[in-house]
Amino acid sequence: MVVAPRLSHWRIVACLDAMMSWQFTIPGTEVAAELPRAVIEESLSLLPPHSFAVNAVRKGLRDAQESCFSAMETLTRMIALHEGLPPPQLNYPVTVNGRTFYLDLAWPEFKVAVEYNGRVHAEKVDKYRDEMYRFGLLRDCGWDLTLLVADDLKDPGRRRKWVERVRRATSSQFIPF
Repeated sequence: MVVAPRLSHWRIVACLDAMMSWQFTIPGTEVAAELPRAVIEESLSLLPPHSFAVNAVRKGLRDAQESCFSAMETLTRMIALHEGLPPPQLNYPVTVNGRTFYLDLAWPEFKVAVEYNGRVHAEKVDKYRDEMYRFGLLRDCGWDLTLLVADDLKDPGRRRKWVERVRRATSSQFIPF
């Protein structure tokens, strides 16, 4: 609430996604706390209803979702929805060869997924290698994967390309090869 007036809408949504998706330890204790949507809504009801911050968080809560584990996943989801793509499932589990993988954004009925790769994939070679192996396994099972990096979200031309690619892949007329 304190920082909400300084945050853009998508950043408020990213904060709410994180609060609803992660378990926290209360500082100075060993007590684990969860903040599901109902707890956040109840907390908002105790604050001044016409406050700019309260209204900004309430608006953000309408777009927030559980099972979203990074701010860039939030931004990717919000771009996809803003561009008229069908709502994706977040961190969708797919088991291949006894290993379960979680796809950042997935449209399972089309076997289409978008994966956001952040700094850790660029800085840690073992993470990158594992990710590329995982993508190969998923593609072998028929998944159409689109891999994104920060520039794919920032640059309007690159953003348009991946959105159109996912739009084609998730359209009802799309016939996979």
